[in-house]
Parts: sequence; structure tokens; C-alpha cells
Amino acid sequence: MVGNGGFLLPHEPIGTIDAYLAAGGGRGLQAALDVGAEATIALITSAGLRGRGGAGFPTGRKWTSVRDGGSGPRFVVANAAEGEPATCKDRLLIRRDPYRIIEGAAIAAFAVGAGTIYVATKRSYRREVDALRDRGGGANGNWAAAAVERHESNPTVVNNAETLACAAHIMANGAEWFRSMGTAASPGTLIASVVGDVVRPGVHEVEMGTSFSELLARCGGPLAGRSFRAAFSGVSNPVLVASAFDTPLTYEDFAAAGSGLGAAGFVVYDDSVNMTEVALAMSRFLATESCGQCPPCKQGSLAITDHLADICDGRADDRVLGAIESLLASVTNANRCFLGSEEQIVV
Repeated sequence: MVGNGGFLLPHEPIGTIDAYLAAGGGRGLQAALDVGAEATIALITSAGLRGRGGAGFPTGRKWTSVRDGGSGPRFVVANAAEGEPATCKDRLLIRRDPYRIIEGAAIAAFAVGAGTIYVATKRSYRREVDALRDRGGGANGNWAAAAVERHESNPTVVNNAETLACAAHIMANGAEWFRSMGTAASPGTLIASVVGDVVRPGVHEVEMGTSFSELLARCGGPLAGRSFRAAFSGVSNPVLVASAFDTPLTYEDFAAAGSGLGAAGFVVYDDSVNMTEVALAMSRFLATESCGQCPPCKQGSLAITDHLADICDGRADDRVLGAIESLLASVTNANRCFLGSEEQIVV
């Protein structure tokens, strides 16, 4: 895994609180305490920070809605669970600078009046959980059990770990500093994961607005004798074909190219790949992830997966294309989440 440094990803891991404070850690939280909750949200809004978890929703607007979300206890959730294939940026961020995530979450909690912070990771993230627990004094504890036991509905900030780390830097360095990087609509930097058919799969921090092709060049480009065919940014966005690889890494530019930036977790395919096999792998993942509450989603995505397997195994004729089309049209019927739409979009 390559992890080139930047302000979010220091070149060397920060392993102690003394090292963190020596590197400027804590200044963001102190600045928030100095200016107050409303001014903190105003500064995050002015910086133009957008959520790095996939949707790109304005962070200041989210915090405002939670702050103004009625009575009752408020909570902050730092989401580092990375549920999509090819995404591993939060793992590296936790390894390099876990304190910054905790500081960003504390800033969010102060801004919205939350008294409790939860940090969500995957069960398999043993090394990362140990880092958070060691450096957070065990405060994250049994967050999952505590969250499940609460049945009431409370205003809650759910931000990606990278978003919260950005917030800590913004409070320490100012909105203009953050806007000096990236573009007007997508300011700052982005931590991008790249896997698949490149010479050096890895994680890179780049300014937003950097072209996707430049990111791939940092990964060594295509394998010898091959050329790029397509890429997916997770399983929530349409495929980005190679002719569009010069698209800048911003939410608006990827949308204009007919895809989406998502959480910047990219899987890249070259001209040796059968894209029907790619569709099969994606569909199988989504069919497994489907919880089963909505039968058209669960049964539809399972059936689509079976049809794609028949195509790849040479057992299908042209009639299967009509069957897949019909299932894709109905897989979102009565859906309660976006997963059925992802099946439509990706396949």
C-alpha cells in the first residue's frame, strides 16, 4: 500500500499524544472553544467542507440541522467502517493520525451540543481499533452495544472519519487556507484509494480537482502492454469509461461525466477484463449485502447475479438480456434504501 503524505496523511504515523500536540494537534478544538459553537459551524460552512464518505453533503449544513434538530440528547458518529469495495483510506488515516479524527469528532460534538461520540469501524480492523483505543484512552468502548440499546430517535451527526479530520485542520488553520486547495465547489484535498489493474495499487492524498488520470499516473499507470478500459468508484455510481479518465476529482465533474466521486475508492480495469465478469462480481456483492427486507431487491439482485453467471459460463442466449432488463426495472420496487438502485446503476 502506497500512502503519500499531505496535511491529512502525515508521512510518518503520529504515535503519541505528545507528538500530536507538537505537530499542532489540539489547536482546532481550542479554536472552536474560543469562538463558540455557532461560529464554529459558520467557519466549517465558509470553508466549503463536503462529506468525504460518498455523498459530498455540505458538512456545515449537516451540523446546523443537528444543532437545530429539536430537544433530546445529541450524538456524533465518526464513520470509519468503509463498506464499499476498494475503499481503504480511513484505515490508513487511522494508522497515520487517529488523534485528528478524535479531535474533529470533539469539535463536531461541541458545535452541535452532543455529549457522546461513537467511532464505528469494521470488526476486522484490529490494528486500527487498537490504535484508537490506545490513543483514545479506551473511550470508544462498546460503542455498538450502547448504540443498539438506545431506542429513542436523537439528532445525530454521522460524518466520515476523513471529514472530521478535515474539520480539525480547518478550525486550526482557517477557511481561506482550506479553500486555497481544490476547487470553488469542492475545496480541500481528497484521500483516494486505487486498486485493480495498475502498477502500484495504493492510497494517495491529492488536491480536489486533480484529474483521475494523474491519480492513476501516481499509481504507475496501466500494467505493461495493457490500456485502461474502465473504473468504478465503489458500487454506488455508474462506470467511468477510459475516455473520461481526464475528469477532475470533484463531485460536480464526476457527476457531469455520468458517474460519481463517491468515497474516492476506485477499482480500475484494463483491456484484458471481461466487463460482464465485473458486473457479475458487483452484482454478487450487492445481492449478499441486501438485507432482505425488500423482496424485489433481494430476490431481484440474486436472480440478476444468476443470469450474469450464466452469461459468463456460456450457458445463456439473447433472452437472458431481456430478463436482466426486466429485473433491473423492478429491483427498486418498494425499496427502503439505495442498494436496489446501486444494482441498477452498476449492472
